[in-house]
Amino acid sequence: MLTSLISAFLAAILTIVGLLHALWGFGVTFPAANEQQLARMVVGKRGITKMPSMTACLFVAFSCSASPSWRWCWGVWCRCPCRNGWSRPPGPGRR
Repeated sequence: MLTSLISAFLAAILTIVGLLHALWGFGVTFPAANEQQLARMVVGKRGITKMPSMTACLFVAFSCSASPSWRWCWGVWCRCPCRNGWSRPPGPGRR
């Protein structure tokens, strides 16, 4: 139960991070006032004046959004015969 809650919480955070990167890829400067300020906040490199390319932002957005989706699909369609998805099935002398 706790594992499911933590998994859902982390999936939500990764999805939000992915959405932010997608917005930044399309030129939205939220939460900064302009692109230079956003680049300094996000990238954190001295002297940076503009955000990384749209391709780089969308790649990160896809990566962040795909990982929780994959975990959800795997959990829904592929049930493990184990008691929980991480332990070995019970054998002789184990319950």
